[in-house]
Amino acid sequence: MKNLAILSILLSVFVMIQGCQNTSEGADDDAAEGPVIYNPNSTSYIESVQQLVDAMLYGDSTALIDLTTDDFLSIYVTNPMDTASREDFIKDWISFQTSRSNQQNDRLAASSLKVNEGDYIGDWVQYWGNYSATLVDADTSLVIPYFLNLQLTNGKISRMYSYYDRVPIWQAVGYQITPPDQ
Repeated sequence: MKNLAILSILLSVFVMIQGCQNTSEGADDDAAEGPVIYNPNSTSYIESVQQLVDAMLYGDSTALIDLTTDDFLSIYVTNPMDTASREDFIKDWISFQTSRSNQQNDRLAASSLKVNEGDYIGDWVQYWGNYSATLVDADTSLVIPYFLNLQLTNGKISRMYSYYDRVPIWQAVGYQITPPDQ
């Protein structure tokens, strides 16, 4: 039994080392093949996403139009009913200019992958950040960690899946969370 445990640990270490070697080799090889690879256009795609996030904070409708496709969809995964077309997405971020102040973004990490097969074929950027703002009416500051998963088509953003916790927003505007038995 002890030998089996040692063998399992050694095998795990070997697999991790091989995975790290394959990852670093694949990152430099533009011709790498597989179901998912590091995107050879990752630098420019991540920059496009950063420009989109900046344009959102400033309510820059011209930049938002330039960076997105005509059929762009913003999908809020916590509530898919809040999915917005490009027009509605832009209207929302323009309206935030009057309801929020001191909007800032802190990018934590970003990566870009190319999916070569399956339902999600295409170019993708994963973006992690912290959004902060002050709600003007409530004079309340928010800090919201979030994750975006964006699909690019011909270098423009066509889908944006947004993941974030709404509880800090509700609490900032006065909602209280009460356990069911209280």
